[in-house]
Parts: sequence; structure tokens; C-alpha cells
Amino acid sequence: MTLIKIALADDHKIFREGILLELIKFKKVDIILVVENEQVLLDKLTGSRLPDIILMDIRMPILDGIEAPGQIRLLYPEVKIIPLTMYDDKDMIYAFQKMGACGYLAKSTNPDEIFLAIETVFNGDFYFKILDRRDYLL
Repeated sequence: MTLIKIALADDHKIFREGILLELIKFKKVDIILVVENEQVLLDKLTGSRLPDIILMDIRMPILDGIEAPGQIRLLYPEVKIIPLTMYDDKDMIYAFQKMGACGYLAKSTNPDEIFLAIETVFNGDFYFKILDRRDYLL
């Protein structure tokens, strides 16, 4: 079985550690990188061991929430990004789609939905639960 390589970036330690504990339960993932901000994420990404998916808070202290994913997509177009946020309005989700995100998760999401989103995106589909499929911009 191929494990899904995951990177996690969030500036809130309690959230980072909590989601990490949940991800460890999901036997299909290999957590290869856990960082506290988007700049460290950009610095630590390397072509030799890129994640398949980055779960990434969009409100971190150094780069804008749209800027960092855009840079990652330019440098590593094969890496899929699922933003994590406490905001769940459609305008923000459309902005994620435009910057190339493959999914979206609210921080209030339950662990089963996180696992579903990871599998869905890894298998080449998109995961924007709040949107109806006909609303997808992609």
C-alpha cells in the first residue's frame, strides 16, 4: 500500500499537535513534515521527498494565506494543497480554488472528514464540501 505523504503547517501549536494525533490514527498517511509557519514550510520543501498533500492554515504570521500556496504551486505543481481555516464563506473558498487548492477544510471538521478529504484529493478529485459540485470553478 502506498502511503500518502502529508505536510502540516499551522502556527497554533495546540491545533498542530491535535491534528497530528488524529492523522497518526489514519494508517494510510506518512507525516513527513510538521512546521509552524509557511516560510519554514517553503524552506523545508525539497524535491527529493515532497509531500503528496499539504494541510495548511491560511492565516499564519509571515506570508498571506493566498501567497504561500501560490508560491508552492509554482515551485511544486504536483503537490496538492488543502487549506485549513476557521472561515467557511464561499468567497474565501473560491479564492482557494483560484490559487490552485484541491480542497478545503474548516478547522471545525471532524477527523473522519479530514481523512475523506485527504483520500479524495490524493485520488485526483477535489474536496470542497461547502460547495455544491456545480459551484466548482475548476
